[in-house]
Amino acid sequence: PETPCIALTASANEEVKKDIIEKLALRKPAVFQKSFSRANLSYSVLWEQNKEMRLLKMLEKIQGSAIIYVRNRKKTESIAQFLLQNDIAADFYHAGLLPKQRNEKQLAWINNHCRVMVATNAFGMGIDKSDVRLVIHVDLPDSLEAYYQEAGRAGRDELKAFACILVEEKDLIDLKSQFEKQFPEPEILMRTYQAMSNFLQLAEGAGELAVFDFDWPEMCNRFKLPKTETYYALKCLENEGLILLNESTNNPSKIKINVSTTEMYDFQIRNPKFESLLKCLLRIHGGLIYSEFVAIDELQIAQVLKTPQQEIERSLALLEKFELLDYDKKSGNPKITFLTPRASAKDLPIPWNEYFDRKKKYFKKIEAIEHFVKQEIRCRTQQIVAYFGENLHQNCGICDVCIHEKRNKSGKAYPEGNLEVKELMLKYLSKGPVSLQTMVDCLRPLSPKEAARMIQYFLDTGIIKLIDEEIYKA
Repeated sequence: PETPCIALTASANEEVKKDIIEKLALRKPAVFQKSFSRANLSYSVLWEQNKEMRLLKMLEKIQGSAIIYVRNRKKTESIAQFLLQNDIAADFYHAGLLPKQRNEKQLAWINNHCRVMVATNAFGMGIDKSDVRLVIHVDLPDSLEAYYQEAGRAGRDELKAFACILVEEKDLIDLKSQFEKQFPEPEILMRTYQAMSNFLQLAEGAGELAVFDFDWPEMCNRFKLPKTETYYALKCLENEGLILLNESTNNPSKIKINVSTTEMYDFQIRNPKFESLLKCLLRIHGGLIYSEFVAIDELQIAQVLKTPQQEIERSLALLEKFELLDYDKKSGNPKITFLTPRASAKDLPIPWNEYFDRKKKYFKKIEAIEHFVKQEIRCRTQQIVAYFGENLHQNCGICDVCIHEKRNKSGKAYPEGNLEVKELMLKYLSKGPVSLQTMVDCLRPLSPKEAARMIQYFLDTGIIKLIDEEIYKA
């Protein structure tokens, strides 16, 4: 009881701090917290549809090491490839890579052999690279906690650094959709639990701590369940402490072809017994299999080729020995452990009040991110530190909101292009008033948002006037 205890975390809002104190039963704890404000870090939000071109502009303007965060593995590879094609030294990183590959890529980036790392949030934990100048989020993070930690990997040398979110309306829709998947409705959880029990032929009250082979895609096929919905339901049942899924449930076998298409054709001519297997792999995965590791299901391939699964696994191992491909076989068969006796699906031992309370809390995190990217009035740093329960009385002066406010006050909100835009607007208005929307359209290639700001600037400076949604020359 007298043993001193310390609890450490990178970032925690007031609610999380209370949880830590309560769950660890800390008695009269002293709380030590550094300010969440980073004086050298400039936060900004850009509403952008053509994100790839915006990435190029930002990387050309801001030199030095950079991280680009995206949500899915395919996007890490496609964006890295796009940057390489535009002469920017880039690589990709995600949890689906082999440990050796991850280490090599990480070291190359830390040692500045690679300038830009395009990654999922699997990248960055524990990395202390001081000279990162730019962190860009192409996809929205799940919460302000996640954003603060990921953006905070920039500028650890205390020199000026930038953190930017590129966002469009679709991103907010996708984020909310992802949220709904992570918290399935009770009916979906009950249906999945019932199908799982039937699939394993497990009677009510039985099965506590029993381990079963569990081919969940086959369960989906047999009971006609949607695979994505079922996967999230299984993960939710695991989070609720009813079941435990082993690693191979989430990490299937992977393969990647190491030869050219010509060499592959030659090999098939000389080794006809492998032809049907190789054609099957190419038919399922297409050309992607030549450039990256793809997940495979040996059972599915065996069923297509009407061959025993062991024969498929043996053939893939032989092809690896011939150095035709890399075969990263999953460790063991997918298994499931029932942590509690099998319950009635209608009476799942899930504390639903707590479940919905967690769902509500999680949704508040998404609302906080949505508010952060949509608001354009309050200093970004002020908003972030306020989320963590800290009051910052002064604006940071370097975020996009603060910079825009400074320019407005100085009358130089848009120093570049003001004269050209002014002349263009007056030219259109010389023939009479035009509607607000028409003027926005006429100011292309400015985005609608930029055009609206420019129009507001000239209204404020008295160059033009607005009457009943019509713009007139002043």
